[in-house]
Amino acid sequence: MLVLFDRAHYELIMKANDTIDQSLGLTDDDYDMYYEKWQSLDPSGSQFIQYEQLSDFVDGLESPLRIPKPNHFALVGLDLPICENDRMRCVDILDGLTKYFLGAFDAEVPNGDAEAPIDIKKRSSKRLSSHNNDSATST
Repeated sequence: MLVLFDRAHYELIMKANDTIDQSLGLTDDDYDMYYEKWQSLDPSGSQFIQYEQLSDFVDGLESPLRIPKPNHFALVGLDLPICENDRMRCVDILDGLTKYFLGAFDAEVPNGDAEAPIDIKKRSSKRLSSHNNDSATST
C-alpha cells in the first residue's frame, strides 16, 4: 500500500513539474534541441566551445532559447564565465539562457550605444588580472 502511495505521489509531482515547465515555455524538447546543437560544435564532448562561437551558437538555437543577432548586449548581460583559453562551458551557457528566458537577468543598453561593439575579452582580462588564481571569470 505504501509503495502505491509513493508511486502515485511521485507521478503527481512529475505532472506538476511538467505543467510548470510547459507554462513557462521550456520543455524537455527545448533542452534536447540545445544539446543537439551543442554536439555539432563539440563533437568530442569536451563540454566547451570557444568564445568566438557563442554569438553564432545562440543565434542558431530555436525558440525559446534563441537570442537572435545582434545579441552582444544580451550575451554580456548573461554574465557568463569565460574559462582559460577563451572557452565557455556548456552548462554555464544553458544556465544563462534559461535565466534570460525566465527574465531573471537585467541588462540596460545605454542610449546611443546600441550599435557599439563590446569587447568582452577586455572586460574579462580586467577581472582576470584581479583574480589570478581563478580558472574562470565572469564578464
